[in-house]
Amino acid sequence: MNTLGTRCPACLTAFKVNADLLRMRDGYGACGQCAQVFDMQAAWFLLPPHDTHVIDIPVKANQIPKLISDRKKR
Repeated sequence: MNTLGTRCPACLTAFKVNADLLRMRDGYGACGQCAQVFDMQAAWFLLPPHDTHVIDIPVKANQIPKLISDRKKR
């Protein structure tokens, strides 16, 4: 069985989701990191196998400096 993940559009935190629980809430949920409420089904992706430690975040090259800067502020 495939494991689904989603990514918060506000803080870019990625985490596993339970599709059955999301269906009960019409696909909406709150990010556990920043509390942003968003449509988690719209941001679904397949998580890599459990022994993989890196999840690639698709970003444009010009976004990388901002992501690094934002991370340092936390």
